[in-house]
Amino acid sequence: LRPTLNPDAPAFFNELIKRCWVKDPNLRPIPDEIVKILAEHTGNSVEDEVIEDIESSDVSVKIEKRMISMTTSIPAKGRVKCMIFLNNISQIWYGSIDCCIYVYDLQSGLIIQTLLEHEFPIVKMVHCGEHIWSADESGTLCLWSVQDFTCLDKKKHRNNARAMIEVRDKSTSKFCIWVGDAEGNIDLWKDVAQKLQLVNSTKIKKGVYSMCSVGGFAVWIGTYKDIIGIDCLTLKEVFSLKAHSDIINDLLYTGMHIWSCSQDKLICIWDLQRGKTKQLEAHSAEVNCLFKISPANNKWHVWSGSADNTVLVWDSGYNCLQEIKHHSDTVNCISGFGLTAFTSGFMEQLIILWNYDASMFRTQSIRKLVSQNTNQTPTENDNQDIIAQTEIATPVVETQDRTIVDKLKEQQKYKSNESSPQIASSLKNTQPTTPKHSPPVKLPPNLPNLPPTRPPPSVPSSKQTLSF
Repeated sequence: LRPTLNPDAPAFFNELIKRCWVKDPNLRPIPDEIVKILAEHTGNSVEDEVIEDIESSDVSVKIEKRMISMTTSIPAKGRVKCMIFLNNISQIWYGSIDCCIYVYDLQSGLIIQTLLEHEFPIVKMVHCGEHIWSADESGTLCLWSVQDFTCLDKKKHRNNARAMIEVRDKSTSKFCIWVGDAEGNIDLWKDVAQKLQLVNSTKIKKGVYSMCSVGGFAVWIGTYKDIIGIDCLTLKEVFSLKAHSDIINDLLYTGMHIWSCSQDKLICIWDLQRGKTKQLEAHSAEVNCLFKISPANNKWHVWSGSADNTVLVWDSGYNCLQEIKHHSDTVNCISGFGLTAFTSGFMEQLIILWNYDASMFRTQSIRKLVSQNTNQTPTENDNQDIIAQTEIATPVVETQDRTIVDKLKEQQKYKSNESSPQIASSLKNTQPTTPKHSPPVKLPPNLPNLPPTRPPPSVPSSKQTLSF
């Protein structure tokens, strides 16, 4: 039962209470929206005070054991602006400042396609099912087939496209692509029978530089200094936060928090339930990108790439687990899956493949299992016995029963024995060709002989904890 509303109370207040009583929790206002509505009607603005509540901390990197190691480096054609790793077919698609999209095949070690539809530098790419969406600086959108690399459709958004994300409605599994530009225009596109169709649009007061979807109910938008929340149903602005002191380069939704990074060198974590934030001061230059990787069922890490040429790996408790310093230039994009990650520097034209040490997660799980069954702390000998019994050489990423590392090792063997017609024929048959695009470009090898690692466990999907 609900209490009777006071008829003498302000109309906006009664209306707000009714919204909070809606049966569907996904339609109820969030705390930030409630605070904003109250501030608008009482004349007390809280936006300027939000940044003062941030808990600031200088981060020191303490590495007890190196859990991530470099596997190989891949020379890139052009300067890499964005990158997608397709785990199921072992391919890396990356967009370049030279206006091309390159498809690198990890099995053969070759660039198997160069896609030439764009006329301006590639800004963003999004993977949706069997298709890849790409956007360039002029606002041109292309829809690509993952199967045969053909451009299915090409449309014009607006000038100065800067951000693009997939927003999926979890209740219907339908999705649309949001594209934002530097003038604050946001267009919503759908793939209708392999054709790009504009379905809606909106505009905010500042330029769009980054976006992330929060459970399919709201989209957080990074602008100059501010984060703006947009309701996915009404496309109306529901809140605005004073987040940083410069352009917000990237936003990442982890399930309970939003991570933001900016040209002000800071990373901020926004708590969706309590409304508080934490500020991490670890990079010495602007932070360009954030990416979430789940190396184990109950673990996830956030990788941050910066113009200080480093990548920092964070756990869910905001502890910096490892600092990666292999790049000689600004790190501007990260991708990966499971125990495998890829990082890229802008000017150096290089993509580096990284692998987690799977034994660290396996040993922790074994210790927990033994402790639960025996109520005793397992010894090192106990762990070694159990690990020895479960030692199975299963790959990190499987494609046709072979691992990425095995493919790279085979490629190295092939390149040192080019006279072997059997291997050459086998690798040649794995390369898709189409006369519509340029021929494959063979790259020089840089593939160390490393042992295969463990398979990635299944990653549970994040549950929606907050609605807008």
